[in-house]
Amino acid sequence: MAGRAQAVLVTAGAAVLSFLAPPLSWISGAALALVTLRRGAVEGAWVGLLGALAVALLTGLWLGTPAPAASLAAVLWLPLWILGQVLRATVSWSAALGAAAALAAVQVAAFYVLVGGDAAGFWRAVLATGAGPLLERMGVRDVDEAVAAVAPAMTGLVAAGAVLSQTACLALARWWQAMLYNPGGFQAEFHALRLPRWMAWATVVLAVAAWALPGGAGALARDLVAVCIALQMVQGLAVVHGAAAIARLPWPWLGLFYLLALLVLPQVGMVLAALGFADQWVDLRRRLRARRGTDGDDDSDGE
Repeated sequence: MAGRAQAVLVTAGAAVLSFLAPPLSWISGAALALVTLRRGAVEGAWVGLLGALAVALLTGLWLGTPAPAASLAAVLWLPLWILGQVLRATVSWSAALGAAAALAAVQVAAFYVLVGGDAAGFWRAVLATGAGPLLERMGVRDVDEAVAAVAPAMTGLVAAGAVLSQTACLALARWWQAMLYNPGGFQAEFHALRLPRWMAWATVVLAVAAWALPGGAGALARDLVAVCIALQMVQGLAVVHGAAAIARLPWPWLGLFYLLALLVLPQVGMVLAALGFADQWVDLRRRLRARRGTDGDDDSDGE
């Protein structure tokens, strides 16, 4: 790893460029997470603070406001700094993803407080202003009806997207760390990745609450279910990779899986979530290893 200045340069530079190419935000977050994983909370905090100041200065000059720096720090960098500390201290993806779920729940609850409990109303106003003209140009006949249909789901979608981005950044940082200091270590960790058991129970309880509770309480529960589903998708993806390794499938099989995911992402996402949820109860990879009579996947062709 290079020094602090280089880490700040990569973190801040990728963050600014992400306004032109959004996937670069993952590089920015992963760089901060890598520093935290390798050098600890204090060094990670310094990189995050200096990076936020640099992004605030650059976006202030470019966009006329430093607000994007605050949003990036709150939604991506701060959670990644915390998750990096959890993974560094516990060496447990179960603990790290449990912490990601807890952080997302806190953020969603805080958002409900900020908007006075009417999250759908907030998104109706935002979408009517920001997406309304675009929908009209696309030929949507009843823009108000379209906005009203989408608005109740927006908080959950944004929260699920945020937790998936945080998980992707943390995984990228862990992969970098493994390549530098522990070749093959990330593969073994990812193949064994499991959510904490309480996440399965939380998903069930929140789903029942979303169905049974009226008003804002039910809406909050529904949005938290979206977060749980997003994390179940991560476990489902780990099951796919782990099963491919146990079965010694060559890498083109995983390539075909990802091609299918690109073509029908929503459907594949739901299948992954169902697979991850089932794995929490019955440990599919353990059963597959027992059936094949193997105790690991380190010598396999799967990734």
